[in-house]
Amino acid sequence: LFIDEIGDFPLPSQAKLLRVLENRVVQPVGGNDSCPVNVRLVAATSRNLRQMIAEGRFREDLYYRLNVVTIDLTPLRDRREDVPVLIEHFVRMLARELHKPMPAISEDLQVFLAGYVWPGNVRQLRNCLERMMVLATDTQLTLDDLPADLRTAARLAPSSGAVEDASQLDRLEKSVILQTLKRFEGNRTRTAEALGISIRTLQRRLKEWGQ
Repeated sequence: LFIDEIGDFPLPSQAKLLRVLENRVVQPVGGNDSCPVNVRLVAATSRNLRQMIAEGRFREDLYYRLNVVTIDLTPLRDRREDVPVLIEHFVRMLARELHKPMPAISEDLQVFLAGYVWPGNVRQLRNCLERMMVLATDTQLTLDDLPADLRTAARLAPSSGAVEDASQLDRLEKSVILQTLKRFEGNRTRTAEALGISIRTLQRRLKEWGQ
């Protein structure tokens, strides 16, 4: 069972989850009988759970129950050397799935993709490449094939395509997210889907910006 953004669970839900992990039974909504469960639990979060424990917003007992094996994944924007490898992997895989020839990637598109902030990380990169390949009419993908929100980001990004300053990354990410939200007339679900991020991640970003 994969639980995304475990840090967003309210305290009552954390208590319920802890009981399930300890007792290995659940009681279905509307039912009276308990059902045994046997799952391997994988939880992910972009929050600092230790800080949340100190602030009383995350249960310490649940943290230690979950924290058996920890895998740290830095954001894609902090490991740009992975982007070209991921592009090649996804383009090859999508070509097979879509029954299309593997397209070439223009140099300026490669530079932009490697320098973009990717708020939705690998999922957003894959979704971006899939949309481009589905709609492409040429054998080469260029900046013109980018989804509308990323074409805006390409215009805002420096000519080198790379963004080095952390504050500049944050400004670009905020600009892209807010413009995408405007394009979907405030619909957060469609905005999150377009950006390839979870609705919780979008809501957290907007809250940080006072939106």
